[in-house]
Amino acid sequence: MRYLTVSTLLPFVVSGLTSISLPCLPRANGHHDIFRRTTTVLQSSTLTTEEDPNPVASVKALDEIVPRSAILELSKSKSNVRGFLQFLFHASTFGLAATIPSPPISLLATAFVSSFYFQGLHEMVHRTAFRWKAANHVFAHFFGFLCLRPATHYFYYHWQHHKFTGNPKLDSELQPGLLDFPIDNFIGYALYLSGIPFWIDAVSTTVKHAFGICPEEYLKRDQARRQVNTEARIYLLLYGIVASIAIMAKETVGQHLLRLWVVPGILGQPFLRFYLLAEHRGRKKSPLIYENTRSMKTNWLYRNLAWNMPYHMEHHAWPTVPFYRLSDAHTLLVQGINEAKQKGETKYSEFMENKGYISFNIAFLRKLLRPRTALAAEGTF
Repeated sequence: MRYLTVSTLLPFVVSGLTSISLPCLPRANGHHDIFRRTTTVLQSSTLTTEEDPNPVASVKALDEIVPRSAILELSKSKSNVRGFLQFLFHASTFGLAATIPSPPISLLATAFVSSFYFQGLHEMVHRTAFRWKAANHVFAHFFGFLCLRPATHYFYYHWQHHKFTGNPKLDSELQPGLLDFPIDNFIGYALYLSGIPFWIDAVSTTVKHAFGICPEEYLKRDQARRQVNTEARIYLLLYGIVASIAIMAKETVGQHLLRLWVVPGILGQPFLRFYLLAEHRGRKKSPLIYENTRSMKTNWLYRNLAWNMPYHMEHHAWPTVPFYRLSDAHTLLVQGINEAKQKGETKYSEFMENKGYISFNIAFLRKLLRPRTALAAEGTF
């Protein structure tokens, strides 16, 4: 009878979840104008108010050194094949990690791989992983469910961040709270890496949204609140169903869920936080992308598990470029910078990528451990 109840609920749950379409990103009017399209995305009516500043100054600056037509070609190259291949790569890497003979090593490996589920979610909400809108929608909820970040809420949160990156008052990643709190000492750094603040924020936010409480600035519109409220209720219902099945079938389902999802998810947060720290921390609180965002050098495996997001400055500059073409965007950017330097231009030094993630975290820690200064770790480097 208990199984009958679950099987009866599931069609309604799935139907409700699939009805929560991610908000549409507007297309530019006119014939494939990438600048207008990017501007329209950033100034979407679902995200702006009349008092909003112009968010595209850095896009104009980039436009001076990278041909707009070249970025257009990259932006138009969304591919279902590349999207599914990337998903299969991520899934098969997790499968290999799960089959490592040594249990402790296998657990750490699965935690490392699963920490990058977040990047899958991120790419889906940009609608650039697949050409098919439905595929982006389904996989956004798949990854969002796995990492406790409901996809529609993350869409609104993330586009607020893209539009106002570096703006202390409006950037969603710079607002007071547990998710992205300032780090100005070693204890704060260790707490951030632990992932504990994230779990507290993720659970409490989802529960609040399920009860209709949406205090976030980027959810002030009625449609956004309704979508997020409904989504949170469905996610919590699904988590409840999964937990009930795991409890009823402890020796089979329960153990596998713990081993392959819950424990790797918890242990994977430090890996994810170690990565995320480098995207914007220590950069200027500036509206210019090349001053508030950095790209990182890393190895092939790390870059591909992260869905090419180490090219993070390129991603912020051109958010409509698919993940697998960001390396091409980076090449165009470096070529443009080198040509500008040959002509005597010096203002583009901020575009160049930083060192690797280990080097960055060491530098970040060194700054934290210095005697107290006015800048602490949030200064620029």
